[in-house]
Parts: sequence; structure tokens; C-alpha cells
Amino acid sequence: MVKFMKLLSQIEQNDYEASLEPALLEIEREFGVFLTVHDLRGRLHYGDGSPLLPGRNIHQHPCCMRLRNEMPGWNTNCGEDCFRQTEETANILQKAFIKSCWKGIVEMVVPIFVREQHIITILAGIFRHPDGIPEGANLPRWLHDEYAKLPLFDLKKMEKLSKVLRLIGNGMITWKENALARKELTGRKLQIYQFIEDHAHEAVSLADLSRALGLSSSRTRHLVKELTNRSFKSLIEEERMLRAGYLLQSTGNTLDEIAEAIGYKNCY
Repeated sequence: MVKFMKLLSQIEQNDYEASLEPALLEIEREFGVFLTVHDLRGRLHYGDGSPLLPGRNIHQHPCCMRLRNEMPGWNTNCGEDCFRQTEETANILQKAFIKSCWKGIVEMVVPIFVREQHIITILAGIFRHPDGIPEGANLPRWLHDEYAKLPLFDLKKMEKLSKVLRLIGNGMITWKENALARKELTGRKLQIYQFIEDHAHEAVSLADLSRALGLSSSRTRHLVKELTNRSFKSLIEEERMLRAGYLLQSTGNTLDEIAEAIGYKNCY
């Protein structure tokens, strides 16, 4: 536990990139869980688009991953359950909750919100449901055997973990926002890039940025060009392409799912 607290302390001291993955591994050992980070909009990337947390966006436990892409319907069921339904519930509740998937696998879900935006979701598991695998799931014998080895959910322990994961999640967002500070952005230029960071996944226009800055559209257009030597549209496109590359590398999402996540109507 001492080592665990030391790693958290390093994060608080902004030694973030070096200490984040060791801290996550220590949390997993301490609490007996697997941690998955759903970066919904592809924001947790470096300047070249490479992921901050490679491999963390997909569940790694054999009960989740074994034969997922080989068994008919499994990948679709998992995507619908763990991504779409889980994220929809997180958006509604806006706090930690417990969910059970179509296989009967239980996880704790910790959504992270910043400025009223749902940015990332951290999932901690996996556990078996007190009622076991749902009837009619028609799962193979080996999965029943693996499922029987899973621990039951410990509410008190997970309440403690949810507080730790909120700290970790908020730290991830702070790390990303500090990247803007490391570019030595200030004033209006910082506001422009922060707006793009917050809204690149939405159907935003120059008029939206104008309203955020309290300026006319013509003045905003000239200001963006003056401060960045780019157009607003090209700045948005660049950020979306970085996120697309990152999500292609780090998730199993389809092109249509990635397009939707970063602000496009379709993958074309």
C-alpha cells in the first residue's frame, strides 16, 4: 500500500507520463481488478497522435477477450454492451455505478466529467454476478469454468477504489490540458485551442467559437488566422485526424464508430 500511495503522490507532482501505467498496475494488484479506460473522443493522445495508454481501451481478461472475434455475435454484443449502453448510462447517472454485461460479468463504471462533458470512463472488474451467468446466454463450458473463478463484487472495497479512479481520471484530463500550457499558449490563442480540445468531436463552426470568445464572426476569423496562421476549419480537421489515428491504433471500434466519436456523420 505504501508503494501505491507513493505512485499516486508522483502523479500529483506532475510526473505523470512516467508514473501513470505503474500506478494503474499497482491499483490492479491492490484491489484485484483489471482496469479499462474508454477514451470516448480520443483525447488522450500525444502531439503525434500516439496513445497515452496503449492497450488500456480494451478489456484484457480472458472471459472478455477469448474468442470474442471468432464467435458469431460476440464482438457485436460486447461493443453494444460495454461501449454504447454503458456510456449512455454513464451520461445519465454522471457518477460511479455497477453494471452487468450479457455474459453476467460485473464491473464498476467510473465516468469522468470535465466542464459538464463526459470525457473518459474507467471500468474496474471483473466479477461474477451473484445469480451467475444469465439463462439463455449459451456460452461454452470453458467460459463457465473461468467465470466460476471470478470473485464476487465487494461494495465497500469498490467504493474506496472509485475515489482513487476519479483522482486518476481527473489527472488524465489535467495531463492533456497541461499539454496546451506546455505549448506556451496564453490569452486568446489558449482559448482557441482549448475550445478545439473541448469541442472537436461536435458539429461546431466558427460561429460557435465566436460566441465562446464574445467576438463577431469576422473578428474571430481574422484572430484565428493571425494567431495560428491557420483557418478554424483546418485546426478542427487536424485534431480530428489525430484522434482518428489514435482510436484506430488503440481500439477495436469500426470506422463508423470512430467517425461518430470524433465528430463526423460517417466514415467517408
